[in-house]
Amino acid sequence: MSRFHYAAPERLQFREGGGVLAVFGLPFLAAGLFMLLSAAGVVTMSGSGDMARPVLGLMGLIFSTVGGALVFGRAWTILDVTERAAIKSWGLLVPFEPAGGGSFELRLFVDEAPATVRAFAALAVKGYYDRLTFHRVVTNFVIQGGSPGANEYVGNNRYLRDELGLRSHERGTLGISTRGRDTGDAQIFVNLIDNWRLDHDYTVFADVVRGMDVVDAVLEGDVIERIEILGAPGWVRK
Repeated sequence: MSRFHYAAPERLQFREGGGVLAVFGLPFLAAGLFMLLSAAGVVTMSGSGDMARPVLGLMGLIFSTVGGALVFGRAWTILDVTERAAIKSWGLLVPFEPAGGGSFELRLFVDEAPATVRAFAALAVKGYYDRLTFHRVVTNFVIQGGSPGANEYVGNNRYLRDELGLRSHERGTLGISTRGRDTGDAQIFVNLIDNWRLDHDYTVFADVVRGMDVVDAVLEGDVIERIEILGAPGWVRK
């Protein structure tokens, strides 16, 4: 698996809010709310006698929006409809090549997990997963890989939002490992059995269409030579 180094264009995902940003956002939020109250005539703002209420209200709205985004904002993913259509034109087959021999191919669930598919494809094309390992193999459960640290705690530093749908974690499906809500760090796992207890907690973004015998034979520490996205459109390579 190549090194999962988030490569989706920034215009498709932005993150703001919380932490240090909240400190800067509080003054904006407070000032904005005060302006809105002044515009509504609830409080009197010194020196605003000549200022039209609509202008004061507009400024209050802008300040409140910026402050609110900084204080309460979180990660959001924006996917352009035209580029989503471009994803559908792929061959949607992803050959994995474990160093121990053999490969298996995936079908990507573009309609059900579009943002996850895009991020996975972009990382794979960038080589994020190359030479990473399947660091976790649990009989009758899952195989998991995609960690530069070869453990469950080190992954890509750009979290993915959960895309939880109706697709079940059946044998051969692939999910994104998380450590809580919206904390997918690009580590992936393949279900070795029907793991229905994982439903609605972990994103399902693909399934194995060929080579499940190779998946069953993976051992802990096996290296993933590469992940190739067949027919990836040009914008994935940016």
